[in-house]
Amino acid sequence: MQRVVKSILLIVLTVAATVRGQEDDLRRRLDWLNSRFGIIDPQERLDAMRHEYETRRAEGRRSALAVAGTNWKSLGPTNSAGRISSIAFHPSDPNTLFVAAATGGVWKTSDAGASWQPLTDDIGTVSIGAVVVDPTNSDIVYVGTGEADALSQGIGILKSTDGGRTWSFPATVLSSAFYAISINPANTQELLAATISGAYRSTDGGATWTQVISDKKYLSVTGLSRHPTKPNVVWATTWDGDNWCASTRNCSYSSPRLLKSLDGGTTWTEKGVAVVLNLPASTATTAVHRMSLAISPTNPSTMYVLFETSEGQTLTYNPAAYTTHIYKSIDEGETWSELRQVSRNSSFSVQHLLASQGWYNNAIVVSPSNDNVVIAAGTYYTKTTDGGLHWDLLSSSSQLHVDVHQLRYNGTTLWIANDGGIWSSSDDATTVVPHNRGLVIRQYYALTSDSSHRNRIFAGSQDNGTDRRPDSGGTEWDIVTGGDALEPTIDANVPSIAYIDVT
Repeated sequence: MQRVVKSILLIVLTVAATVRGQEDDLRRRLDWLNSRFGIIDPQERLDAMRHEYETRRAEGRRSALAVAGTNWKSLGPTNSAGRISSIAFHPSDPNTLFVAAATGGVWKTSDAGASWQPLTDDIGTVSIGAVVVDPTNSDIVYVGTGEADALSQGIGILKSTDGGRTWSFPATVLSSAFYAISINPANTQELLAATISGAYRSTDGGATWTQVISDKKYLSVTGLSRHPTKPNVVWATTWDGDNWCASTRNCSYSSPRLLKSLDGGTTWTEKGVAVVLNLPASTATTAVHRMSLAISPTNPSTMYVLFETSEGQTLTYNPAAYTTHIYKSIDEGETWSELRQVSRNSSFSVQHLLASQGWYNNAIVVSPSNDNVVIAAGTYYTKTTDGGLHWDLLSSSSQLHVDVHQLRYNGTTLWIANDGGIWSSSDDATTVVPHNRGLVIRQYYALTSDSSHRNRIFAGSQDNGTDRRPDSGGTEWDIVTGGDALEPTIDANVPSIAYIDVT
């Protein structure tokens, strides 16, 4: 009997060792693949970045570039920008605002966009999805690292208590990408975060977080909107798709949904907007992308949602296969009616408004001075001045970059964030002013230089085509082409010939 027990024990130990060995092999293979493709465990990445940041601070260095023996300088371009994902305003100074660049960090202006200063060059990540300023203390700034629109991973939420000069890192990675952060103006210790993995709530200024939206059908919380006079009433737009899924058209997911909270985000109730609007579930031949929500600041019962559907056609990267929809509610979201003139306005092909990219570029806002004035934008821009009865292409559209990510009013000034940077308007977007000089956030894939003309550089960027640095040098570059550009090449034998690719 003792021999049998020993034999069984030996078998168990052998099996356990074999399983453990297999797990070790799998782990080693995964580690090898991750290292091969530059994929690092999010927590390990956060820990490494925190350690590096704190080490530099202890040594009195703000930037990793300030290492002995190195001499780096920015070559620009300083005369054009790149994709902006989020805008935040100083609570009392209209000339001071912050912007989050998709892969360019957080920047601050104190002169209404005439000049910009980077705030996060030393935090170890440049991908930013959201930025917000405490409405009662302008020194407190929260940043959600990781941009959700293009799924660039971050390290969670960082906090500054000195206006962005220094940053506190989180203990854990709350989520890898963010859509929005909202602060309760009645109690600024209460925060909500909208992420690609649900919504989270903090009651201690971001020190700890509790997940408050976790159901898989609300996989991504794509927006947060507070009632302008009752801050505990919060709306969340959700979607169980993801942007990579939507961009490849190779998956299925449910319709976007609208949730409402009456207790500051602790509990949520679905308002059934998907059912009310009769939105179909997305499939291989039908798409319903995420929605954006706008609440009238002067009449909070009036709300608008913006989204697009493929109308049951075979999915292609073709704007003509999609139709933009705007619905309006005048009873705080209980009932909705479609503003049909939007979908059927042939004067500017409104089906192109979101242009099959409603999962990516999608924004709507109501004027704070006139609730009949609404601006909706995606790939292009449209505006109504009669509460949605009639819509027209913005006359300023030709001056604006395509692909809009945020529309926000600060007082009566509208700020527009898109793939090309940031613009402002004092007349509800009838005229616009760019504020992109000095905002060095271009998203380059690759560059090439000419050995016979050392200053000559070609660089291919996301959203903004190919740029060329002049032979005379400097930080102001020339735009060669638009679109999405990849890797340019200069002919080694005939340097006067260059090749570029654009999608």
